[in-house]
Amino acid sequence: MKNKIIIIFTTIALIFSSILIINSYKNYKKDFIENLKKNSIDIAKLGSKNIDAEKCKELIKKIGIEPGSYSEVDSSSRYLISKEKIYNIELDSSYQEIVGQLNSIKNLKSEYVLYAYILIPTGNEKYARILVDADLPRRTVKKDLKSFEETKLIAHIGKLYDISNQPTTVSALKKRNVGITDSFIYDREYKSKSIMVFAPIRDENNNYIATLGLDFSDKMINQILHKNIFINIITSILLTVGVIIIIIFSSSFITKPLENITRATKKVKNQQYDFDLPVKRNDDIGILASNFESMAGRIKTYEEKMTNLNNKLKIENEELMITLKSIGDGVISVDVDGQIILMNEVAEELTGWNFEETVNLEHDKILYFLNKDSEREIENPISRVLEIKQKYRMKKNNLLLSRDGSKYLINGTASPIFDSNNSMIGVVFVFKNVTEIEKYKKELEKNEKLESIAHLAGGIAHDFNNYLMGVLGSIDLIKIILKRDYDRDKLESLLDSAEKSARKAKELTKQLLVFSKGGEPSRKPINLEKLLNKIAEDVFGRFKVQTKVEINEHLFNIYADGGQLKQVFRNIFKNSLEATDHNGYVNISAENVMLHESDLIPELKGQYVKILIEDNGKGIKKENLNKVFDPFYTEKQNRNGLGLSIAYSIIARHNGEILIDSQKGKYTKVTIYLPVSGKIKGKYAVNDSKNKYKTKILIVEGNKIVAETLENILINTGCKTVLADTGKKAIKEFNKAFKENRKFDLVIVDYVLKGEEKGVEIFEKLKMVDPEIKGVISSGFMKKSILSNYKEYGFIDKLEKPYKVEDIYNLLEKMF
Repeated sequence: MKNKIIIIFTTIALIFSSILIINSYKNYKKDFIENLKKNSIDIAKLGSKNIDAEKCKELIKKIGIEPGSYSEVDSSSRYLISKEKIYNIELDSSYQEIVGQLNSIKNLKSEYVLYAYILIPTGNEKYARILVDADLPRRTVKKDLKSFEETKLIAHIGKLYDISNQPTTVSALKKRNVGITDSFIYDREYKSKSIMVFAPIRDENNNYIATLGLDFSDKMINQILHKNIFINIITSILLTVGVIIIIIFSSSFITKPLENITRATKKVKNQQYDFDLPVKRNDDIGILASNFESMAGRIKTYEEKMTNLNNKLKIENEELMITLKSIGDGVISVDVDGQIILMNEVAEELTGWNFEETVNLEHDKILYFLNKDSEREIENPISRVLEIKQKYRMKKNNLLLSRDGSKYLINGTASPIFDSNNSMIGVVFVFKNVTEIEKYKKELEKNEKLESIAHLAGGIAHDFNNYLMGVLGSIDLIKIILKRDYDRDKLESLLDSAEKSARKAKELTKQLLVFSKGGEPSRKPINLEKLLNKIAEDVFGRFKVQTKVEINEHLFNIYADGGQLKQVFRNIFKNSLEATDHNGYVNISAENVMLHESDLIPELKGQYVKILIEDNGKGIKKENLNKVFDPFYTEKQNRNGLGLSIAYSIIARHNGEILIDSQKGKYTKVTIYLPVSGKIKGKYAVNDSKNKYKTKILIVEGNKIVAETLENILINTGCKTVLADTGKKAIKEFNKAFKENRKFDLVIVDYVLKGEEKGVEIFEKLKMVDPEIKGVISSGFMKKSILSNYKEYGFIDKLEKPYKVEDIYNLLEKMF
């Protein structure tokens, strides 16, 4: 491992160094030449200003360099020969000064500048050149230049300089401005390449004198570059060697500890946590090794705990499954997505699904709930809890629809499941099949009711016989009196007694009718204040009970059946009277209240009238409070136990609620809620006046006694009547009167006639003859919705049997 790392790092270092050297040479040479060109132009400009223009002109004049003043140059000669003389310019002071100035310019960049010279134009794009060449070798001068033989020239006037093949030079010299060659120019004489830079020399009047030239040799440039490259190579080699040394040194310091840590990770992977890392250092690797050892120890401890917890959880899960199998309730659990994660055997049986089939299925795909009465689908309790995240108890009368179409009556509760962070993780639904229980309960109630009816029948028969005895006895006595003598007062007394017994019998039958759920309320606006005060006076007036009636000043009317409400309050007031032994207090109050869903009675919502009856009587035991509304339940002797049951039935039919709170030996409170009618302070009173009416009425009644009694009452008011005991006769009499223009003002028709004729159908036929005819429906059985909603069938009022003379009078007064 160590050798591999050394080889890898060495190779990388060598490759890096090579790339560095190559890139360095390319980039350095390119940048160097560009900078040299830029600097050479600056040097040329500066040098041209440093050349003494006057001295230059003086020298040119002395040596006779003028356009056309030179003879042809020998091709083998390097020097110009004047037509007049060979001038020894080395001894000329002007030349020496100019040469000194050129040397100064050359020495500015001596390591780069090969030549510094002055170009003097001679015509035909040829120039004489005054050159500084310190390294020029000794040369032999032929012919008439023998005096200079073996002389090292410090400067010389060279041969005519032909620049016709140098566009850059031509351009610079012709335009007499600064110029530089684009690339290196090869000089055959010196066998080298150089960059040439030119700058004009001008006098103080800016007149052109000559041109300064500088040659930058590529040999010198390359020597400098090679020197720098050599330094870089040496540096790179030293760097590579240093890296290798560092790698070799650090391999034992870094690689070996890492190898130990790697071996330790493999052991942890194989769940082997008992090991010791031989890395005892204070640096990052030492800290890493120490932390890794600690982590391995914690993982070992954690795994041991997890193993113990898993074993414990396995045992608890087995116990839970045993419990779920043994309980009689169905249990279904879902996650937060509503997918089923648990189902016991009872739930499988009731739903018709096996748990294996439901795994990862959404609950609403297998659970369907129906309303017992309408069998319409209702809200899924699990879906409800997933939405509100609160416990939800299903209402009664719900059906669970099984997979095979079976229906089970159930009671159930869905509850959210929360984790330790109070986040909901699912819902559990527990439900019980109460189908058989409800059957048994109904059978038990039926048996208890039959037993109670049997017990009650004796008492009712006894009471009814007593009432009949009063009637029959009075009739017998009347007959005797009529045979013996005629005593009007005595006859009236006996008739009163008979009437009283008959009315009590009527009240008894009415109670039985209401209890049997045959008495739908006949609603009209009721003034509770008058009703409560009247009944309280009737019940408590003759006793020492302290009675207090407090009615809200702006109490709403209620829309109710006044007769049935009288029965309710009379029963409750009598209970309070007997509970206080006729010598306590009874407080009665009524007020307007607005009920909300969050109140104690969630079923009621909106505007209601609240009636509270409170006494300080004997009270009711706590365990008996839930029985007080049961039929036939009573704690009093010689009572039939129908009072509160009838009250409960009546209040329920008025869409109200009745509640009882009591403490044995202290108090009893009865609270009644009734919906308001929306009208304030409406008046309702019975008119006892016996007015006479000139009205023609058709009586359609199948019972002869009832028909004749009603006819006598109406005749006593001045009405004219016609009887018809069948629908056919009624239609015949009505058509006859209509054709003869003796139309009837009113038709009173019984609900059921002979031959199952319906009074509603008969009245509809009469209205087809006379659409303006008024009708009143009459019946002794108030269960039918027609009587409760008579206006929907075209009637303007109704009469409940048995009715009194006052009822007929009130009817006529209201209509005519």
